[in-house]
Amino acid sequence: MSEDTAWLAPVLASGTFRSRYALGAVLGEGAMGLVYAATHLALDRPVAIKFVRPGLLDPVALSRFTREARLAARIVHPNVVVVFDSGQEGEIPYLVPYLVMERVEGPSLRTRLAAGALSLAEALRVASEAARGLAAAHDAGIIHRDVKPENVLLTSSGGVKLADFGIARPISDAPTLTTSGLILGSPAYMSPEQVANRELSASTDQYSLGIVLYEMLCGRPPFSGSTGEILAQHLRDAPPRDLIYRERVPPQAGEVLDRLLDKEPAGRFPSMHAAADALGAAVTQVPAGAATGPIVAPGITTSGRAATLALPRTATGDTPALIGVPTARIQPYRVRRGRVAFALVCALLGAGGLYTRLAHPRVPPPALPSTPAPASEFAAGTVIGNRRSHIYHVIGEDHSTLPHPENRVFFKDIAAAEAEGYRRSKF
Repeated sequence: MSEDTAWLAPVLASGTFRSRYALGAVLGEGAMGLVYAATHLALDRPVAIKFVRPGLLDPVALSRFTREARLAARIVHPNVVVVFDSGQEGEIPYLVPYLVMERVEGPSLRTRLAAGALSLAEALRVASEAARGLAAAHDAGIIHRDVKPENVLLTSSGGVKLADFGIARPISDAPTLTTSGLILGSPAYMSPEQVANRELSASTDQYSLGIVLYEMLCGRPPFSGSTGEILAQHLRDAPPRDLIYRERVPPQAGEVLDRLLDKEPAGRFPSMHAAADALGAAVTQVPAGAATGPIVAPGITTSGRAATLALPRTATGDTPALIGVPTARIQPYRVRRGRVAFALVCALLGAGGLYTRLAHPRVPPPALPSTPAPASEFAAGTVIGNRRSHIYHVIGEDHSTLPHPENRVFFKDIAAAEAEGYRRSKF
């Protein structure tokens, strides 16, 4: 046993625990503790066991863990991880509580997102199923309060399971703050009312699910920066509608997403059941000819047998997206015919270019500087944005360093920049 897991000694020394469960490999690690693969010996059932670290066992932490077991055990739904058992081993200060759950064979949505954004239909389907699980929790009187990709599990059969009600609370409980003043939740996915420590309703989970859906479609959450900056953006800023958003989110899906992400709870769906129905209806509206593969980074395989196919450049010259296409759908004769056509076009273009250079020689233009141009080359008041950070600044008013030329985008005024989802530099 390593030093990192020495705190599990009371569990491993317990004859009661060892007679019931056999531990396997570590499945994950979080702020509260470790999750192990295990087997329930009497039933020969694969399970996952979550252990909480003794260092967190103040009365509040122990109460939260015990509440997670009780609340999660009340939810029975195909889209929610089943809780089978809970217990404690050892004595304070080495007391180790544990929670025995259904083991889901498959990755988390966070792992899947490492390969890039999902297709429109798949993102809407995952969000719809997660919404069904959340609706079951709400029917049981429980708010999840920590909906994020890490807590959405994708089964090997294509299903969706909602996990980890570690900070869940009954709907009748209002506060978001712990007794020490810390905000419970993950900043990137918290609702405005959660950030402001206002009374929570079940619609707070709608907002968090909307952030997850945005990330599934665009490959990143809508807000970024330090924790303080992200929390402030939840309170005041609309999610960016940049080029990626406009290309990936059609109007019908955008309407559902806008409602989930309304800053005011009253502007969202009347219930999570209604949100799930809207997401399901949006899936049926996806055109049959729409791309079904996810946007992925080169060299990443998401299905075990996917190839990458480059799309043409857009009219704005942006780098083309890459879409994972099952190899069985690529016809060999089409590939060969396409390669021949491409070779002929390249040959013709090369011959034409050679003739032009011989017939009309010209003096090459002077080389452009390789370093970013100084701010003095632009007139005061020029609005320049950074394509990567989606931050803009005004020449003569802000003092930020200009982005590299390949990342620059120019706007006619501040209103145009903010309409595209860009935020002004604070420097």
